[in-house]
Amino acid sequence: MMLSKTALPLALCAALCSTARAADWYTGAPAVEASPPPATPRPTVSIDLSVDGTSRNSIAGAAIGKIAPFGSLVESGPRIRVSTVIGKYAYDASDLPVYIPVGAAFIPSNSGYGRVNGTLEDGSFMVGYEVVSNQGGVAFYVGPDAMNHSLSPFDPGNQVRGVSVGAKIGVEAFARPTESTMVALIAYYSTVHNSYYTRLKFGLELADYVYVGPEALALGDDYFAQWRAGAHLTGLKFGVLQIGLSSGYLRDRVRGGGAYGILDTHIAF
Repeated sequence: MMLSKTALPLALCAALCSTARAADWYTGAPAVEASPPPATPRPTVSIDLSVDGTSRNSIAGAAIGKIAPFGSLVESGPRIRVSTVIGKYAYDASDLPVYIPVGAAFIPSNSGYGRVNGTLEDGSFMVGYEVVSNQGGVAFYVGPDAMNHSLSPFDPGNQVRGVSVGAKIGVEAFARPTESTMVALIAYYSTVHNSYYTRLKFGLELADYVYVGPEALALGDDYFAQWRAGAHLTGLKFGVLQIGLSSGYLRDRVRGGGAYGILDTHIAF
């Protein structure tokens, strides 16, 4: 995700694993554990679902689908990426000064508009290309992005509102620098309200492609800016389902400090 406003609310990331080990930026684990025999099916579709919540009155859910239209996700080739984010958030309008015009000047007013409740809907359709090698992989995406922010009550100090359409670009990468470590990075930017989302993870292998380590995130838009620092547990497997968990501290320009938590799930077929 992330998104605008919430945390999420709401995206570099994949940098180099075996040809049969396409990168999964959510869980940090390869889509396939080893090169399958010729008769073994190779995934062409993956679905990622995540929930992102904070102690600062925001929560968002994201769904991302990826398709390899002319081959497999475990080999280099074109990609189609479709994503949607839905979230809600709240903040006190008096947290930041609202500049009221008085004659030819603008003066700050903290009279405030009380608690503002917002909702976010975002969707994008992107095309790109992923390069997969023996060390990992990197994917580049570009496409249109549509976003809607609804505020109640109306906040004149927040210009991030209403329906807007723009362009979105992104990079996802994954690498295993050594046999027991991983690095994953995702970075997305949208021209809609200058929204951005970046997530970087480092991990040490505890078990077969299960990693633990630190992570850092940065997200925001024209109204808010937030950074996060925490820890993640990545690559837990329950059959074909992969799960990742992370939690830590956040600092938000609008909402102040707090805690965050993320649940990621991934499946490929």
